[in-house]
Amino acid sequence: MHLRSSLIAVALAACEPPYEPIVICHNANCAGTGRHADDSIEGLSESLALRLDGRSILDGVELDTYLYWDGAASHCLFAHDDRDPGASATPLEAAAIVAEHLGAAGAAWNGERFYLKIELKPTVAGVDLFHTGAQLHQHAECAIDAVAAAVESPSIPVTVIFDSTSECLHDEVVLRLAQPKYQSLVDRDDLTFEYSGPLVPTRQCIPVPLDIRTVRVESWRDNSLGGLRPIMVWLDAGADNTEALKINRYLRPEYIATSRAQFVRGWITGFQ
Repeated sequence: MHLRSSLIAVALAACEPPYEPIVICHNANCAGTGRHADDSIEGLSESLALRLDGRSILDGVELDTYLYWDGAASHCLFAHDDRDPGASATPLEAAAIVAEHLGAAGAAWNGERFYLKIELKPTVAGVDLFHTGAQLHQHAECAIDAVAAAVESPSIPVTVIFDSTSECLHDEVVLRLAQPKYQSLVDRDDLTFEYSGPLVPTRQCIPVPLDIRTVRVESWRDNSLGGLRPIMVWLDAGADNTEALKINRYLRPEYIATSRAQFVRGWITGFQ
């Protein structure tokens, strides 16, 4: 009986199609060491240095951009929020680290394409102070300028994913990219531009068609995913566990944004 059950399990596993999701470093801090804060130059450098068999264990990285309003002026930061703006680097500083990584061999686990996810945070202070028109313009150009610096001379093609919970920021990125100053960036054959966001935005404007839907692993049951593909499931440090991986095995998302890349890569490799 036990032998028969084992044979059935093996047969079922053989029928399962291969699963190789795109693994993206969440908040530029996915080494899992806890030594660095999210969205820090140190955490980004440590994460991009993770290698296995001579290649990066990552397929891509997420850089957060936060436009911080101090009451008098707006400052574009490489940051998750406005808790410590004085200690935050700039998106261009983070982009320089990514550019160095992209210029080297083995920049992406998949060997074919690197995924640069740029998240544009929806507020300029706190959780409910949103952008003015001028701030939308400033934030979008800051994000695009960071992309331009990061992909100056990549060794492989790059897919740029502009992510936000605000439709207004998506709209502004589209408008800025249509300007002549960014024409040479848009026309490059080695770059692809995509947009990602949640099923329900936190700030509504004229919606930009999304290429990728994002969902937090803890709330996957609350979302009617249906035929909405591809999807990106994101795991923060508290969600990267075996239960979350069981959910991912069930959902089979095309993208996983993780705070513990080695843990997730090892799971995917074992899953094969």
